[in-house]
Amino acid sequence: LYSADVEPATPSWHAAVPTRSQLRRGPMGRPSRRYSSTQSACFDTCLFNLLTSGYLDYTSFMSLSISCPLIPHLGRMIVQCRDYDFTWLASEDPHWKAQTTIPTSHVRAMLSALFF
Repeated sequence: LYSADVEPATPSWHAAVPTRSQLRRGPMGRPSRRYSSTQSACFDTCLFNLLTSGYLDYTSFMSLSISCPLIPHLGRMIVQCRDYDFTWLASEDPHWKAQTTIPTSHVRAMLSALFF
């Protein structure tokens, strides 16, 4: 998705995002044994890493895209979400219980946080 020769500049807000270690020691805490975060191994699980690794050249990416029309969409979303500042999600929304639908802004922010 990104050229191996020229990597895009890292946005300045990336420096303010806590590391995994900082998250574990902070209010988020350690993962709980009460919750399972395991999943079955599948192609979808590996796809993000494959697309962002730089392993695929353009021809390989296009060949892979033929297998599933959602792969180019995922690629576009990875590129679009790279510079999206999702740090505002850390601020609590006092009205979240009253929501009946998930706002589009939250969807994009959560997707960006997942890709980060």
